Amino acid sequence: ARFKDLRTKVEAGIFAVLVDKGNRDSTLSEANIASTPSGDAVVQSELNRAEKESTRRNASSTHIMKRAFEVFDAEGKGYVSPGDLGRIVKVATGKALSADEQRDMLAAASTSSSSSPKATGDGDGLSLSDFSELFGRKNHKHFPRGHVIFRAGERGDCMYFINSGKVEIQTRKGQLVARLQSGDFFGEGSLLDEKNVRFTTARCTTPVDVIQIRKEEFDRYIASSSEAKHAIKRKWRARLLKYAKNLMRLQTNVKEKTFHKGDVIYKEGEQGKSMFLVNDGTLEVRHGRNDMAIHKYFRGDSFGESSLIFERPRSSTVICASDKCNLHEMLGSDFLAVLDSHPDAAASLRDMCRKRLFKKAVKTLSLERNRGLTNADIVTAFHEADSDGSGLLSFDEIKKLMHRMDPTIPEQEIRSLLKFVDIDEDGLISLEEYLRLFRSFEHEEIDRKRYSS
Repeated sequence: ARFKDLRTKVEAGIFAVLVDKGNRDSTLSEANIASTPSGDAVVQSELNRAEKESTRRNASSTHIMKRAFEVFDAEGKGYVSPGDLGRIVKVATGKALSADEQRDMLAAASTSSSSSPKATGDGDGLSLSDFSELFGRKNHKHFPRGHVIFRAGERGDCMYFINSGKVEIQTRKGQLVARLQSGDFFGEGSLLDEKNVRFTTARCTTPVDVIQIRKEEFDRYIASSSEAKHAIKRKWRARLLKYAKNLMRLQTNVKEKTFHKGDVIYKEGEQGKSMFLVNDGTLEVRHGRNDMAIHKYFRGDSFGESSLIFERPRSSTVICASDKCNLHEMLGSDFLAVLDSHPDAAASLRDMCRKRLFKKAVKTLSLERNRGLTNADIVTAFHEADSDGSGLLSFDEIKKLMHRMDPTIPEQEIRSLLKFVDIDEDGLISLEEYLRLFRSFEHEEIDRKRYSS
């Protein structure tokens, strides 16, 4: 029983690494989402670009178990030592292991392998073959080209890591919203959902090899690794938002509009009648009596949704800041009709709008304190909002921050915001959860070095 528990911890560590390395463009800040202009052809073009970038990034080691092995074997020894296992498991589970426990963990891992641990000058270790067999081979599945792995609405009992091949993700109506390949994972949403219902359809566009994780294994891994649990929940929420935004870009009932530098798209306080998708150009977002610039929109961004979703006046003024801004405008009635027919997308876009209001409140506070919007300023705003000095933002502190900007924001919307951002479900927002909402910090890769030695 003890060896079984230790082996589960090793497998949970591998699972956590695969989750960390997969779906790298899924960020709550929308840092990598804002690169796709609207329209079916350009969505296809962007999916192709993202696919090429993923291929380039994974070119050095196309086998996902080899990439995971390299994270464990950070020194490049050619084997995974007891110390390597202990280091990764500590990150994944939050618990340090003694030297004896690390050796026992290697022995436990070896019981899943058909060979004995590799003898080395420094002790025993797992070879790449042993390591791969421990996690990957027992769950290997192959699907032919054209095979539908699952359909939206079905009950889900497993998720998948793609070892090779390409998989398209489609809405219930067959609209393409994502293209995944080696290193990416999918199917996790139904395992996180209480009813275990599939949100999308997954279809193979090439022959595909995957590692299948059954629900009982998934539950065991996230129970052992809070790191994996938080990462997969965060990436799933970010992917739902990405799918929702891609769905909006596929709509054809839009009107193309061109603005020039200094033109006002809409003013703060106006009644919202439409939303916009940025095809080209840079737009500046201004707020408050002092007309402070608090944000910018770029190619691929969307804006104007909040006033339509929440039936509130415009919360800011948007101005064309480049020589020319090319936008697609969708009438509010058409936008809301899309949301009515895609409830999952509607929920994700509501979360996006709440998040944007929160970020606007943070930036407004910083500027009104005569600071700027640098990363250091954003961190300072967190500590200033944290009035009790706990290092965490409570509901009351978040409400105070947001009502400082706009006292009419309903408390229920603030509670929904907290639920969306609060990945670890402790009822509070930590500094890390807070920073993940801002694009500049995503570009700094908050936790990319987490598994390094």
